[in-house]
Amino acid sequence: MDSNYSKKVDIQAVVEKSDIVSAGLLGLGAGIFLSGILSSKTRKALIWSFAGLGLVSSVPKLSQFIATAYKGPQTQRGAERTLKKIRRQI
Repeated sequence: MDSNYSKKVDIQAVVEKSDIVSAGLLGLGAGIFLSGILSSKTRKALIWSFAGLGLVSSVPKLSQFIATAYKGPQTQRGAERTLKKIRRQI
């Protein structure tokens, strides 16, 4: 395939949108839980589905948090990585 058709994914945009999606799905699950419109069995299935989707959609934010905590600029590892990058440019 030609590389002209490839798209770059903006990770920051994905992470920002995952916050909105995860909160919305968890809120939707809570709303279904509190409503009495559906039967008990259907309501439980929808609650677990939306709660699961909400948790899965929060994975990018969680992974960004862990990566920043592990190799962010304020950590020893992050400082070492920054120094290596600077030394490569010289």
